[in-house]
Amino acid sequence: MAQTLNGHAASPTFTAPMLASEHFIHRGSMYTLIGGQNGDRTLGDFLQLRMGANGEAEIAYADSNNFDEPFAPHGMFVRQNHGNGLLVAHPHVDISGLTPKNTVSDPTGDGKYEVNGLSSANMPQLDITQSNVRQLTSAPCSNAAPCYQVVMKLNNLSLAPTTTQDPDLDLVWLTQWFVPSTTDPNGGKNFFVYAESFNGSAVQCFAGENAAQAVGGGVTLTYPGTTQLAPANCVVHTGGTPAR
Repeated sequence: MAQTLNGHAASPTFTAPMLASEHFIHRGSMYTLIGGQNGDRTLGDFLQLRMGANGEAEIAYADSNNFDEPFAPHGMFVRQNHGNGLLVAHPHVDISGLTPKNTVSDPTGDGKYEVNGLSSANMPQLDITQSNVRQLTSAPCSNAAPCYQVVMKLNNLSLAPTTTQDPDLDLVWLTQWFVPSTTDPNGGKNFFVYAESFNGSAVQCFAGENAAQAVGGGVTLTYPGTTQLAPANCVVHTGGTPAR
């Protein structure tokens, strides 16, 4: 990362390049022509930089480190947390709380059915309040074959659908984690797990990797559960937490 505070001057000056992150954001070719004439353009079209309220850099970009990268990258956002700022009032950026972590929390009250401009009341059984992932080497995994455990916490897990607010009887709780990798041929994995219950039936758990489906002139992301987890690896505590 390099920065200039006088970019419009006749002879602008720049800071020495610094290592801002080792998270690479694109794997594969990068071109701007369309029509199948050469490589894809999933990076160059969607890289934007704005200034935040404290003079920090805020960058939105298309992250394409997965096998869907030619036409379905993920929209991502990063924010500068240290270094020189762009405002006189905030010459140095120092924003806490932006370190990477394996746990995320979400406020209650947003488990809603939203479609066609309408928003239902909150459905506690669909209101995910926390999700975390960790690597296990204990049973049913091992040091030789480690695996991931994903735990989701809900506002109040009930297997009964709320048909007055959402007519769909199929309840799904899904967590997706994005893992870049310098050794993966596609640049990383966009894996997910989900638990599913149809009309109050027993919960089943599945794992897979994000895919995409062409729809008209665009694409939509899909989440095919290609691997069903064994019951021992699909632990559910009704009234609280489903865990995979």
